[in-house]
Formats: sequence, C-alpha cells, structure tokens
Amino acid sequence: MDQATTRKFDYESAFLVLSFLFIASLLYSTFLLSVSMFGFAILALFQFEFSPFRCSWRKDMVKTLATFLDQPAWWAITLLFLIVLYGGLYSDDTSYWLSRVRLKIPFLLFPFGFYLFPSLSRHLFHRILYLLVLIMVLSSIPVLISMLIDYQTVLDNLSEGRPVTTPGSHIRYSLLLSLAFFSALLLWSRHFNWLTKNDRSILVSLAVYLFVFIHLLAVRSGIAVVYLTSAILIIRALILGQRRSLALGAGIILLVTPLVAYYSFTSFKNRIDYTLEDISKYQEASWNAYSDAERVLSVKAGIAIWRTSPWFGVGPGDLKNQMRVFYLKNYEKDTFLLPHNQFVSVAAGSGWLGLLLFLIAFFTPICITPYYRSPFLIVLFAITFFSMWVENTFETSVGVAFFVFFAFAGLKCASDERNT
Repeated sequence: MDQATTRKFDYESAFLVLSFLFIASLLYSTFLLSVSMFGFAILALFQFEFSPFRCSWRKDMVKTLATFLDQPAWWAITLLFLIVLYGGLYSDDTSYWLSRVRLKIPFLLFPFGFYLFPSLSRHLFHRILYLLVLIMVLSSIPVLISMLIDYQTVLDNLSEGRPVTTPGSHIRYSLLLSLAFFSALLLWSRHFNWLTKNDRSILVSLAVYLFVFIHLLAVRSGIAVVYLTSAILIIRALILGQRRSLALGAGIILLVTPLVAYYSFTSFKNRIDYTLEDISKYQEASWNAYSDAERVLSVKAGIAIWRTSPWFGVGPGDLKNQMRVFYLKNYEKDTFLLPHNQFVSVAAGSGWLGLLLFLIAFFTPICITPYYRSPFLIVLFAITFFSMWVENTFETSVGVAFFVFFAFAGLKCASDERNT
C-alpha cells in the first residue's frame, strides 16, 4: 500500500470514527457533540503525516477558500447565522441574543469546514448512513424494552399527551429515526459495490423495523415527516418515470398503513385520539393541560408579535421577553412557549426581511445542480422543512447540528462526485 493510499485510509477512518461519535452524541451527550465538532474542525484545517509524525495547516486552504463564494449552495446557509447576528443591533436582551448567536455558530463554521475537507467519497458517505441506521436501531432497543415492560403505563401516558421516554428530545429522536429509515431504503435500493446480498437483506429488514417502531413510538411529528417525505419521493419517481410500479405500490402502502396502524398499535391509536381531543379543547379555550393547544397559542402569539414590527421584527434577542409579556397580558399565564413554528419564530424576531433571508438560505442548496438530484438531500431537506412547521427545529443545538452535519456531508459527497 503506497503512502497516498495510507493517508486516505487514515483520513477516512478518522472521519468515520468522528461521525460515529457525532451521531451517538446527538442522542446522548451535548458535551461529546461539541468534542466531535472540534474533531471535524481539526480534520478540516490540518493535514497529518505519520513517518515521522507532522501536523501542519492544509497547504491548499487559502486557494480552496478563494473559491467558496463561487458556490452559493455552500455559503447561502451561513445567512442563517447572519440573520441572528444582525438582530443584535436592535435586541435589548443581550444575554439571550448571545445565546442565540452561540447556538447558530455551526451554520457559519460547518460550511467552511466541510468545504475545506479534501474529499468525502460516496463510499465513505454511504458507510456513514449505514452507521446512522445501526445506531438508531440499537438506540431503539432499550426504548422498546421499556415500553413492553410497562406497556399499560405507556398507553395511559400517550392518552394524556405524555410521550414515550427516549434518548434526548422525543421530537429530535423521531426525526433521526425518520432519516435513518430513509437512509436504509436508499442504501437498499441502490446497487453499491460494497453491499453484499446479506447487507441488502439486513437493510430492508432494518427499514421495516424502523417504520414499525416509528408508529409504535407514536411521535406525531416523526410520523408526519415520514409520510410527507415519502409522498414527495413517490411523486418525484412518477414524474421522472423511475420505477413507477414500485412508486405506485409504495403510494398504496402509504395510504393504507395509517388505518392499519390505528387498529394495530394501541399507542398510535391513543396518540391520535388525544390529538383530536386536544383540538376540541383548544376550540373550547380549555388549553392549560393540552400540549397541542398550547402550541397553537404560541404560534398565534408569535404572529401577533410579528405584526407589531412586520419588517424587521422585535429582535431575536427580545423575542423571549416579548412572548412572556404577551402571554401574561392576553392569556393571563406566567408560563409560555416560544412559537412552535420555526418560520413564525424567525418572522417575529427578524421580520419579513429575516424570513426572506431564511427561506433563501434554506432552499438555495437544494435548488442547485447537482444537489437537487440527490435523493438523500431531498429527504433531509424535506424532513427538516416539515418539522419546522410544528417545531423550532433550529432553536436547539441538536436540531442545528443534525441538519448541518448531514446537509454538508451530502453536499460534499455530491460535489466531489460531480468533480471526478
């Protein structure tokens, strides 16, 4: 094995280890999440030699960065950081604004870091996806066991709006499960050279398991993004004329499965029944004990605050205080939620201007050749987009890290394939 091959092998092994640490820390440790991000930064900025050991700045760093502005798919997402940064000019609550700035730093650093990576081959990227599938399946086993041990308590909790206990936030966990499900299908459907017949059998089995587990877990946002993203992939396949019979079959399954799940999984049934009850309580203005009604109230409050300053918003740093004041004045409540809608949160904090920049930043990468042809990127952006309608996906460190890592890994892989 020559020196160049050895160097590449060492780099890919280090990247794969860091990817394992990163994905696992999304579930179990925000500290390790920071450590893994730091590790990716080291791989991006430095090059290593082992005989003898040397560590130096990447020689082509300046030359590579000089082309960064020619790649809108890469720099557009940095606007998600700049939106919050400029909001500090008119935010009075400096402490909360700084916490928002720190939260959004990955939107600035990950584009540069992944752009500096020498390469991210399809071979390595698909192993990362395989790793994601395996980690999510293994993480689900303790959750499933705990559910089965005291299943009646789980059902009672779901009927009262309390979710199943999962690693980290149940909402972020369900999004990772959804991404793992589609990753398993992607790897199974493509005839990659490194996949054996046994690998393909394992992948389809794991995909079915994850699909069933998502329904058993009964996190509505996770279930919704699976069905909506599946619908997009089916429509795309039909339009492009790709495997139409398979797409039609998947469409039929997609229509029938919710009904089957409702009568097969009591947890799923209880969650749906609770949602219907929750909606009725909101209509009766009896919202204090109902999570969905509270979320609707938070969105209404966010829209009302947005209307007070439609063009520039009240400032990302002041949104929290404005929500507190609005709840106390209009709902007579001293507890509150930030708007459970990412778009409303951005609009209330940064106005129409911030919302426009947010949409440009988010959609630019997936609208540029060759990235819109990547099934994985379509899945990732669809999952994230749909989740933002019911959650503040980018207002948590895990939500931000989840998106930027997989987005830029996918962009780097697609970019390297185009240039080879």
